[in-house]
Amino acid sequence: MWLDNDWKLDRNVAYADGKSIQDPFELHNVIGDPGEQRNLIGLYPELAERMRRQLESWSLSGESQRVGRGLSQAQGSSVRARARPRG
Repeated sequence: MWLDNDWKLDRNVAYADGKSIQDPFELHNVIGDPGEQRNLIGLYPELAERMRRQLESWSLSGESQRVGRGLSQAQGSSVRARARPRG
């Protein structure tokens, strides 16, 4: 999951026979659609692609491994904001 202001890019992962199956990405405006009922990826493909690249870059940077591991408030606030668990 990746958050950018009002926008949330998300991808669900399921497991079958010990293998992960990733669903396509979904893009939601969390302010206009707090229940995330409408996938807007078809209307905003450029935004979704930019956010996907940011998520991938963050995941590969090693920062994703540091989330929640003793970072100070100042060091980790932006990382934690982007990595909030669903629910």
